[in-house]
Amino acid sequence: MKRTWTAEELLEHFTLLPDEFVAVGNKSGATRLGF
Repeated sequence: MKRTWTAEELLEHFTLLPDEFVAVGNKSGATRLGF
């Protein structure tokens, strides 16, 4: 994994878009993201 990230790269790669957020919204237990 890349060690040095710019702010733009972090936003691009680690921000959930609305449709992605819906896709992970109903997860629970071991499949749930940590937020």
